Amino acid sequence: MINSDGSDPNISKSFRKQADDLLKAGRLHEDYYYKLIYQEANMDDQYAHWPQFRLNLILWGGLNGYLFIPFLAVVIKFSLFKLMLFIGLIVATLVIEKVFKYKYSYIPSALRRLVFGGNKYTRRGRRRKLMKNTQNEKPAIEERYIVLGIDDGHGGTKLYAGLDQDGNEIKLTIPSIAYSGKVLTGEEDSTDYYVVKVNENFYTVGKKINSSVPLDTRTDEYPTSEYNKALIHQAIKAYIDHIGTYDGRAFAIATSLPVSRYYTPEKTKNMPLIDMKTNFLLNGDVCFNLKDHKAGKPLNIIKRHIVKCEAQTAYFNEIIDVHGNGSEDSDLLISSECAVIDIGGKTTDIVVTLDGGNMLDGHRSTSRNLGILTIYERITSLILESGYKTVNANWLDFALKSGTYGIGSQAKDITGLIQQAKNEFMIELNNFISKQIGGGDDLALVLFCGGGAAFLEKEIKEKYDLPNVRIAESPEYANAKGLYKLAKYMYKMYAEIK
Repeated sequence: MINSDGSDPNISKSFRKQADDLLKAGRLHEDYYYKLIYQEANMDDQYAHWPQFRLNLILWGGLNGYLFIPFLAVVIKFSLFKLMLFIGLIVATLVIEKVFKYKYSYIPSALRRLVFGGNKYTRRGRRRKLMKNTQNEKPAIEERYIVLGIDDGHGGTKLYAGLDQDGNEIKLTIPSIAYSGKVLTGEEDSTDYYVVKVNENFYTVGKKINSSVPLDTRTDEYPTSEYNKALIHQAIKAYIDHIGTYDGRAFAIATSLPVSRYYTPEKTKNMPLIDMKTNFLLNGDVCFNLKDHKAGKPLNIIKRHIVKCEAQTAYFNEIIDVHGNGSEDSDLLISSECAVIDIGGKTTDIVVTLDGGNMLDGHRSTSRNLGILTIYERITSLILESGYKTVNANWLDFALKSGTYGIGSQAKDITGLIQQAKNEFMIELNNFISKQIGGGDDLALVLFCGGGAAFLEKEIKEKYDLPNVRIAESPEYANAKGLYKLAKYMYKMYAEIK
C-alpha cells in the first residue's frame, strides 16, 4: 500500500533522508541506494514477527512482570539458587526475543548487546547493519569506470590504461599541440578527427601544422585551459579507437601537475590550483570530438578525477606493479630515500621521496624550466644558423629520429647539431641535479623518467654510470603508469572523490 504522497509507508522519513544524504554525499552508490530502499520497504516481510505466536509472547511478558518481582526476591533474601533462576529468566527472555524477532521494552539494550553482541535482530538494529553493509558493498572500480592515467604534459599527452586481454600494455601518446578553431581543410572524416569542441569553442588538436602557430602549452594557465581539456578528451578518443570497443562506462582519470605547481614555495600543497584542476574536468562542460559527434556516438563522460604530483607518480610506478602488488625491490625503496628526475616537455622535476612516497624532502625537491622542448628549440636555432630560413616542424620530427633534415637534394645530416644541443642540455641538467641532490650517494635509487629521459638515454647512461641510477622502463610513460596505479589501487576514486 502506498501513501497519498507516493511514499512507501514501510519506509520512515528519517531513514529515507539518511539514505538520500549518503547518496548526495557520494558515500552510497546509486545502485545500492535502490537496493537499500527495497530491502527497507520489505523488511517486515523479510523478518516476520511470527503473528501466530504473538499472544503467547505478550503473555510471557506479562508473567515475568518487568522482572522486578524476581529481582526483589533476590535482593531481600539472597541465595545462589534465586540468582541463577533470575539470570536464567533473563536469558530465556532474550532468546525468545532473538528467535521470534520480538522486543520487550523492559530489556535494556546494553543487556542485549552483552549477551548477543548487538541489537541486530530488532528492526532498528537490522536497519543499521543493512546501512553499514550497503555502504561497504562497493563494486570494484574497474567494474564501474574505465580507469586511465593521463600525463597531460607540455610536450605530449601520454595515456596508460593497464593491460589488454592478451597481457599487452595499453599506452599511447598524442602531441600536446592545439590550435584555436578549425584550421584544417579536406575530407570531413579526416579533418574532423582532429577537431574537439569545448562548449562553444573549436580546437584542432594533436596535429602539427606548419602554417599555423599553436597555442602555448607552457603557460601557467595551461593546466586549467579549454585546450588542455580538448587534448585530454582527444587522448580518450584515441584510447577508444585503439581498443576498438566501448561499453559506455564513464571514465575515472588521474592527471598531474609539475612539482613547482603542485607545491607552493612554502612546501605545502597548492590546494587552490589542485582543486581547480580537479574540478575543471568535472564541471559539466560539453566536450566532444567532432567526428564522433557527427557519427552519433555518445559523449565520453569523466566522472572521477584526481590530480597528483609529477615525478612523485613515477616513484609509485616503481614500487607498484600493474596488478597492484609490490615490485621486486619495493621494500627497499619504501624504507629508503629515493630521487626521481623527470625530464618533461617544459620542465625537469626532481623529487626526493620519504616515508614510502607519502612525503618529500622539500629542500631537495623542485622544478626548473628545462625540458625536451628546450632541446628542440636549440636544434631549431642551430638549423637556422646553418643556413636554413625556416624550420619545418614535421621535418624536424623526422630528423630527430633519422639524423637527416630535409628532402631529396636539400637533405642534410644534422646529427652533429642534434648531439651539440643534447650536450649543452646535459651540462645544464647536471648542474641542476648536483645543486639539488649532490652526487646522490645517500639515495637508494636515482630514477630518470619522462620523454627527455627516453630522448637522452645514451647520454644519461654515460654520465651517470652508477649502481643506484636507472632509467625507468618506457620512461616517457612512467608518470602515466604511476597515475593509473594510484587511481586504481591506492586512492579508490569511487569512494574518496566526490
